[in-house]
Amino acid sequence: MRQITDDLTEAGREVLQNIAEHQVHVMNVTSEDGAPAFAYTIGLWHNFEQPEVVVFGLGVEAADALLHAVAEACAVGAKFAAGEKHEGLLVDFAVRFLDVDAAVAAQHLGAAEWAYQGAPYGCVQLVWPDKEKRWPWQQGVRQGIRDAQPLLGPHP
Repeated sequence: MRQITDDLTEAGREVLQNIAEHQVHVMNVTSEDGAPAFAYTIGLWHNFEQPEVVVFGLGVEAADALLHAVAEACAVGAKFAAGEKHEGLLVDFAVRFLDVDAAVAAQHLGAAEWAYQGAPYGCVQLVWPDKEKRWPWQQGVRQGIRDAQPLLGPHP
């Protein structure tokens, strides 16, 4: 993990300070029209040997709250691995975690690449269902749910 030094930008310093003080930094990546495209964690791998988590299709506040809930669970020993389904992170809905290949993660998690300085780290995608509890890869799921969550890795 990169160290805090005097030559860092303000943004870089903020990322590393959040990881040092709160064990995680949540990075929101927005689309051109200002809507959040996706959000991801930085620091879970460093602090808990938990793969970093990326989530698509949620608003900034929802993504931030969800990823901080993941970090809080990791802080008390929870692990979220590819292929698993978890209850309790979203009210009344399970979420799933998909494996994200390192090369694909590198394309999306630029600030994590910077923070880890090229050192390997794990990454999983958190996927959420529609109101009928169907996953983006299932028949009958609304196209909007499918479009909101591009799948970065293999799904069940």
